[in-house]
Amino acid sequence: MIQIDNFLIIYPWMTLGLNISGNELLLFSLIYSICQDGKAHRISKEYFSHWLFNCQKKTLTNSQLTNIIKSLKKKDFIIVLKNKGSSNSYSINQTKMEEAIKLTLDILESKPIKEKNSKNVQTLNSLMKATIQNYRRGDENNITPSKDDITQLQSELGI
Repeated sequence: MIQIDNFLIIYPWMTLGLNISGNELLLFSLIYSICQDGKAHRISKEYFSHWLFNCQKKTLTNSQLTNIIKSLKKKDFIIVLKNKGSSNSYSINQTKMEEAIKLTLDILESKPIKEKNSKNVQTLNSLMKATIQNYRRGDENNITPSKDDITQLQSELGI
């Protein structure tokens, strides 16, 4: 069951790199949120349904949920391990995730967001630049920029 402090994050690499949206994006993001440690975890369809119901304000049938899972599996984005008599175990295909991150970083590096001198846009571009730098340094497991990276980039941009 969903708890009040449960959350999921949709990263740019999920939309740009994997090119998914809607229920597929929500379900993938949920699986990623649970399986960030790289291991497979048992997740019930009921738990998935609670998330999708709360996000979509309507219930999905078991068949619809199964089709979303099958689609993500067919695209090779998730790995589904069948467990006897209990919920299946799910994990993220790490190779596909790394490919999506690389693709997204290439996209973001080649096309920075352009808008009138908005501090929010400048900060976003700074964060993307720091993320790209971390990834290029080979730290694939932690591409989130540090506070020092962000401060330095903001200083360079005068924001």
